Amino acid sequence: MTENRCQRSDDGGQKAKNREYGSRKGEFGLIPVEIKYTQTVPSIQLRALRDFIKDQNCCFGLVINSDEGSRLYDEQIAGIPFACL
Repeated sequence: MTENRCQRSDDGGQKAKNREYGSRKGEFGLIPVEIKYTQTVPSIQLRALRDFIKDQNCCFGLVINSDEGSRLYDEQIAGIPFACL
């Protein structure tokens, strides 16, 4: 039995307005996006994004930075380099 963690938030994204990073709504719910200007992002710097994902019950979040390649920071956070946009 699999748990569906991809449910939409009932607050219409109101909590997102109080955060530093942006978010976008898609077919599968809210997607938080955090932009970092460094090449490497330590795990400790992703705590706010992790908390937001948990609070809003998002499927995943994105980190956009100046890394050389895409990466998965954990099962819910993916990193995308600026160069790929």
